Amino acid sequence: MQRRNFIGNLAKGAGTLIVLPTLITACEDDPMDDPMDDPNGNGNNGDNVMVVDLTDAQNSALLASGGFISRNNVIIINSSGNYIALSSVCTHSACQVTYNASNNNLPCPCHGSLFSISGSVLNGPADAPLETYPVTENGDVLEIDLG
Repeated sequence: MQRRNFIGNLAKGAGTLIVLPTLITACEDDPMDDPMDDPNGNGNNGDNVMVVDLTDAQNSALLASGGFISRNNVIIINSSGNYIALSSVCTHSACQVTYNASNNNLPCPCHGSLFSISGSVLNGPADAPLETYPVTENGDVLEIDLG
């Protein structure tokens, strides 16, 4: 192979290595395009506010005290008529916590961490609290400020 051909092929290969990843990532789905990003009351409205329509059947568990739902790494709890929202991701190893209404706490099934409904750690191995989110109730709609 002649030197000129070698250098030309080398330049083409280097150009491909630079351009190809850009083209591939440009064709991927936008990570911000979440099917939950809808303003109809069942997801994030795009302003870091999760909107939950209490009249929607998929949210009916929230109508009863002790009821809860989990969506998009957020757990929403009806605690005696007060709505509480926290991260559902355990701070120990990122497992999904759930809500235990009879004990009024959030256990993690992976390693036994336990959190209060205020997010504080009751039992390790987790040593950091769950993030909490402000909830505003507007009639039959909850707005959760995800910051």
